[in-house]
Amino acid sequence: GFAVVADEVRALAARTQASTQEIQGMIQRLQASTSNASESIKRSLVKGDVSVQMVCATSDALGAIDQQVSTINQRGLQIATAAEEQTQVVESINRSMHVIADATESAGQFAARSHQSGDELATVGAELQQLIGQFKT
Repeated sequence: GFAVVADEVRALAARTQASTQEIQGMIQRLQASTSNASESIKRSLVKGDVSVQMVCATSDALGAIDQQVSTINQRGLQIATAAEEQTQVVESINRSMHVIADATESAGQFAARSHQSGDELATVGAELQQLIGQFKT
């Protein structure tokens, strides 16, 4: 009787030891998995921080680009305004040139008439001298 109970206790002790070793193995694997998961979470957090920094840098860059585009638009408007003003100045100069051309043409016509009048006066003067010369003789 006692030997049978002792054998049963030994068998139970052996199964308990095997179960304990199996549980220890499970705990070790669970600890390793937990450690791996913890490391993975830490790496993910670092990557998340890097991603946030990259998003902030991208946002800053886009803000700078937006400001530059706004500056370019303002300069484009200034150039368009200056071009319009230059067009108006050129048109004013063109009108002035036409006025000067008309005045020059009028002056030319006046000079031609004056020359013609001078020629006619010279002819009249010559005729008068001829007539005066006839009275003297």
